[in-house]
Amino acid sequence: MKKVINIDLYKEKDLEKRYEEVLAIVNDDSYKFIIEDMTTVINDRYFSRENKDFKFLLDFIKKEASLLLKENNRLFDIDLEDYSYNRKENSLELEYKISSDEKPFKIIITEKED
Repeated sequence: MKKVINIDLYKEKDLEKRYEEVLAIVNDDSYKFIIEDMTTVINDRYFSRENKDFKFLLDFIKKEASLLLKENNRLFDIDLEDYSYNRKENSLELEYKISSDEKPFKIIITEKED
């Protein structure tokens, strides 16, 4: 089902970017959307961000992260230091910290009211 969502991106506790009225494909446990030529998928099993140059995958089941550089097909494992995932009826919050980032990253998705 297509829905309109708002997306807030945080580094630590600072709001870095806000996207309003983004069209997303939403089902019971998954959001898929494109912002700035990057396809993002978030559900209770994984979080991925992908464009023509790379694919970042955060696997909640395996508790690991990886980055694939597509140009030379190189895969890098990244230490997942911590994460939390919270899905409510009309919103989702994901926060994680990986070893390559100085600060934790948080994304909050809120579905717009019809």
